[in-house]
Amino acid sequence: MTKDDIIRMAREAGFADTDDHGVWITDGYWDEDLIRFAALVAAHEREECAKVCESLDLPTVVGKSWDEGTIDCAKAIRARGQA
Repeated sequence: MTKDDIIRMAREAGFADTDDHGVWITDGYWDEDLIRFAALVAAHEREECAKVCESLDLPTVVGKSWDEGTIDCAKAIRARGQA
């Protein structure tokens, strides 16, 4: 995740570019805090995704090809956002 990605996502989340609307995200003042926060969120999400893959029913995955197993894992990860 790049600094530009973090700033783009902060804007999408409602952070503003002017003090009239909230926290400045492009003046450099919040950069380090925002980057640390994004890194913590990303690390947490990676761990949760790993747990999703680990929790897949192994007997049903073993009989599948590698591609099918990875697709199942990807589907399970994406389903996390639907809950």
